[in-house]
Amino acid sequence: MICSGTSSRGPHSNFAGAAFFLAVSNSRAGNRYSWGRERVTDIHGGAGPWAVAGYRMGLRALKELDLLSPTPHTSVNRFAVEVIHKSPKEIQFTSIVDGLHAGTGASLGKMNLKLVEVGSVTEMVSLVIHRESGKQVEFRVLGTFLEEYRDLPREELLAAGQRVLRLADEEIFEVTVTP
Repeated sequence: MICSGTSSRGPHSNFAGAAFFLAVSNSRAGNRYSWGRERVTDIHGGAGPWAVAGYRMGLRALKELDLLSPTPHTSVNRFAVEVIHKSPKEIQFTSIVDGLHAGTGASLGKMNLKLVEVGSVTEMVSLVIHRESGKQVEFRVLGTFLEEYRDLPREELLAAGQRVLRLADEEIFEVTVTP
């Protein structure tokens, strides 16, 4: 049993929260891929490889910042981060920002999601910063990922996005965490 102390919501609120998180996580474990695809599609209009990569970055960042919840896009934690995506002005690369929005819940309206244009793909980087602590998670898409998914025909995007949902993080991006 996971239960530590009490809170203003009662002696079992921590347990209830943990149980809810585990139930949602377990119910989505088999459905993990459709959940991610649906979330990215809701935000981006499709779940191609670049938007899915951004979604994966967002979830990984929340995990690294100890802010991950069963539904990060509705969690209060969506206000705790600032997200900056720097990329060339090409739809495939700017699609990452929609994935970051889907994964973290950061948004233009909350003024914690920014897209910054850079001159080349070698300068492309995504940053997720914990506003309170300053801890930063930096992502760079791997060269192998770039080679495989760059300039795909539109009719191949959905299948490629499905493959990206199933990849290990280490096959999509490199991550650096700075305190």
